[in-house]
Amino acid sequence: MAGNKQIFDAAMRRGQEFASNREWDKALREYMRAATEFPNDINMRSNLADALFRMGRNQESLDVYQGLVKFNPNNTNALQRSGEIYARLGRSSESIAVFYQLKDVFLKNNQTAQVIETLQQVVKVDPSRTEAYREIIETAKARGDRKTGASAALSFATFCKSAGAYQDASSAVEEALMLQPGLSEAVQFKHELEGLRPSSDSGRAGGVEAKSAITSVESAKQDAITRLLSDAEEALNDGDTGRALRQYQTAVEAGAEGAEILYTIGGLYSQQGNYEEAAKYLRQAAEDGDYAASAFFALGQMYDEAGEPAQAIRAYEEALLKIDLQQIGQDEIDELIMMHEPLAEAYLKLGQEEQAANLYNRLRDFIQSKKLRTEKTSIILIKARELGEKLSHTATSSLRLGAGSGSSAPAGRDAGGNFNFSSSESVQPNDQTGGLHATLVENGVTTSHLVLIPDLPAEAVVPPVTPISFPVKLLQMEPNPSVYPYLQAAEDFAKRGLTLAAIDACQEIVRYFPDYLPAQVVLAEVYVVQQRVEQARTKYQFVVDLYSVRNEQLKAIEAYRRLADLSPDNMALRSKLANLMLQYGMKEDAAEVSLGIIQNYARGGQTERALEECRKLRTQAPQSGPIRLQYGELLNQLERYGEALPEFRRVLELEPSNLRVLCLVNITLFLHKEGEVKWTSFRTVVERGRESSEKLTQVQEEYRQAVFSHDYVGLHYAIGCLSLESKQTSVAIRSFELVVKKASEIANDPGLSDEYLLLGHWQLGQLYLAANRYDEAVAELGKSASLLDKADPVRFGASDDLYGGLPSQAQIYRKLAQAFTATGKIEYAAKALRTVKRLSPYDREVYFELADLNFQQGNLNEALVELGELATHYEQAGKSEDMVEVLKQMVRLAPNKIEVHDKLSQVYLQRGLIPAGLKELDELAELQRKNGRLKDAVRSLQKAAEINWMMGQQSKSYELYDRIVKISPGDVEARQQLVNLHIMAGRVKDAGNEQRTIAQICLQNNQTQEAIAALHQVIMLAPEDTRAYFQLASVLTTAGEFGQAYKLYNRVLRLEPANEKAQRLMAQVRQKGMGAGQIKPE
Repeated sequence: MAGNKQIFDAAMRRGQEFASNREWDKALREYMRAATEFPNDINMRSNLADALFRMGRNQESLDVYQGLVKFNPNNTNALQRSGEIYARLGRSSESIAVFYQLKDVFLKNNQTAQVIETLQQVVKVDPSRTEAYREIIETAKARGDRKTGASAALSFATFCKSAGAYQDASSAVEEALMLQPGLSEAVQFKHELEGLRPSSDSGRAGGVEAKSAITSVESAKQDAITRLLSDAEEALNDGDTGRALRQYQTAVEAGAEGAEILYTIGGLYSQQGNYEEAAKYLRQAAEDGDYAASAFFALGQMYDEAGEPAQAIRAYEEALLKIDLQQIGQDEIDELIMMHEPLAEAYLKLGQEEQAANLYNRLRDFIQSKKLRTEKTSIILIKARELGEKLSHTATSSLRLGAGSGSSAPAGRDAGGNFNFSSSESVQPNDQTGGLHATLVENGVTTSHLVLIPDLPAEAVVPPVTPISFPVKLLQMEPNPSVYPYLQAAEDFAKRGLTLAAIDACQEIVRYFPDYLPAQVVLAEVYVVQQRVEQARTKYQFVVDLYSVRNEQLKAIEAYRRLADLSPDNMALRSKLANLMLQYGMKEDAAEVSLGIIQNYARGGQTERALEECRKLRTQAPQSGPIRLQYGELLNQLERYGEALPEFRRVLELEPSNLRVLCLVNITLFLHKEGEVKWTSFRTVVERGRESSEKLTQVQEEYRQAVFSHDYVGLHYAIGCLSLESKQTSVAIRSFELVVKKASEIANDPGLSDEYLLLGHWQLGQLYLAANRYDEAVAELGKSASLLDKADPVRFGASDDLYGGLPSQAQIYRKLAQAFTATGKIEYAAKALRTVKRLSPYDREVYFELADLNFQQGNLNEALVELGELATHYEQAGKSEDMVEVLKQMVRLAPNKIEVHDKLSQVYLQRGLIPAGLKELDELAELQRKNGRLKDAVRSLQKAAEINWMMGQQSKSYELYDRIVKISPGDVEARQQLVNLHIMAGRVKDAGNEQRTIAQICLQNNQTQEAIAALHQVIMLAPEDTRAYFQLASVLTTAGEFGQAYKLYNRVLRLEPANEKAQRLMAQVRQKGMGAGQIKPE
């Protein structure tokens, strides 16, 4: 709907009055009201941005200024403000880039004083920009401003001195004195530098380094070119054409080659209006066959813009000569037509209609010879005919249907050989082309083919032409395929601003189809494009009246709609349209029209009247969602939030999927200062936004619009949260910083201040921590912790609410611990974690982090105590898996701690994790052995051997016992256990040998009784082995047990009757035994 010029002008006038009195908030409100009427007005946008800038709303003003720059890259005021705002926000690189773009604009306009001022701002933002100093000096010299040049040279000398570049500083001072001899500041500075210059040796060394550097640069030349081209492409993508051009030129100077680069440079120069340089590079690019046509065509466009049609013609002709027509097919024909049209227009500008006609005729013949068919080919055929008829001095300059006098719609070609567009060939479907006409005949008229909505290029400086609005519904309601080619021609002419030709096309339709009223409507739309709105209204009224006479009320209503759009202030007309719609049961449409009346009142500042009218409409249609929505928005404007909420909620019941209404409900809850319910609602909004990027963008836009009308701290907080959802971290940080600032300024509502102040500090603390800004994170988290005590939980969301939940002390102190750890303040981090430990007992991660901190400080025992405490808790609670994780952590911290391995092995074995348990037993035994605890090592290995034995791993058990024997060869108990294993395995011989070893160990240790018992075991295991008898008898003899020794020797003789040794020893023992009374004489 077109805006109301009177309302717009009044709002702009009030805004300017408020601005002159520095009442920026009131001025902003008026500019926003003007924006609702004409949102694309450049003056309004400039004033709006300035008001935001003055109010310190930097990001919002930057967004508006950037839009102005996109619309007109040469807008110096917008560029200046953008650079200043970037500097305010600490975004130095972006600020400098904008100032360089501004400098290029001033340079192009030969405004050297402004060039110097802009470069001085660059130096102010970044004093290390040496090229900026140099450019200031050179520009000042060129304009004869020696004072400014000397000042810049002296500033550069000061920077060089601070950077330790004394030689450069000295050179700069000399240059300052050359520009202004006797300048006292320069003389004094020169004396200060006298004792700071580097020695001659260092100078020679520097020469060697310079030579080396030159060699390095030469060897890396290609890499440098690649980087320059990459930077240029990046700048081009960012819209920074000035920087892109500088980088491309530098790359060419460094040796970069290629027609693509030359073509790009030429295009950039052309955009800047430097046609001489553009022509040079484009002609160089044209030497490459692949770029010849494109380069000459670009040259032609450039000369067209420069107002030199003759040179444009030559360039366009060269471009067409470079095209291989044999390669043109269905897919390429439209592009070929686009390359012919500018040449034809250039001919017409010079009055060379015959050349233009010949060009179109050649193109027509080519199209027909190839049998190509697209939407554009139909238009070309019409244009060729139109020019041909003009040259033949026919009576009309419009499109004609043919040369035959007896027929109003002849088919095929006329007598002159011209193509007839009303013929069957032009309107019948063509399966091969899939063109416009086939689509219209088969499927009816579609919006995509007839509605024309041209986009204004970003670099355009002139305001956009009013787009033509084709009567799509009327065309669908009244189909007539014969007129479609002319409608398409009218559309194309109107799109290109050829309104007279468009009118001719419409009049031809009226001439041959006088009852076809949609043609009258298209004609009215062309009048709109020509700014002849009154004539357009008259034409629409004629169409409405005629449809009414025909009793075709539905068609009349469609025409009435547009008439109402063209008459936004005519409330009577809108009321009549609404009543007409109601007569035909179009209640929703009638409500929409009535809403337009109400919106007009609201835009005019008559909010109370709009509210009253909307209330009446709501009574008539209580179930209408749009009416209730409008009613709620009006109540919000009057800050009657409690009354607005039920309206929005009812709309949400009627339209559950309406995302905008869901946002408005939550926004109103924020404005109404509700408690927990607003956070529940906001969570729902965020969840819906996460469904797609488009929905999230829509949600963000709703909240931004709300902030413009209601500059409320809660809405700023919501915008920060939504920015986090869309991964716009820098925007989120700026929003939360603004929340903290605004919350700190709220004096009349301490509870509200505390709510958003706490949440703002908490979110900033987390964001700073993630961005490695640790000191700032500590400050913000500390502030949020200090606000916890007086926070009212009722004002916050649920504890698991990501954005609205009240953070706990444990959460805050845990983040503090992370920040302290990152900055190396381990003691503070440990203190914070102990606080968390107290608040959240037995939180595993806290214990682990605390143990790590103690370990980093060298307090291993304290680290193990922390983990041991947690392990004991898990053991008592029966949480074996958690206990294992803790023990593993203890092992990682203290890999040589015997007690930890012992406990871990026990837990593994208790849980049935046999392999892990055996592995731990093995490591435990090795640690015990290394620490001299051999018995413990033996017991660990014995335990492992027993487990392996039970699992059937006998060989592994024997290997372990071999290790035991090596570790403790005198351990009788372990050997006895090995004997038992031999016996169970049936290895009697091995058991006997091991038992004999036990006896020897016992004898060596003077354990006679144990040795006797061991030997008895040997004899029992190997009764035929006489060695055991001899050994046992010897031990018994030594012990004075002669009788038992005698019996043993006697048994040997039974086994070996001829054993002389046994006979001799038995005789000796018998004699001793008889003497001792142990053996009776025979």
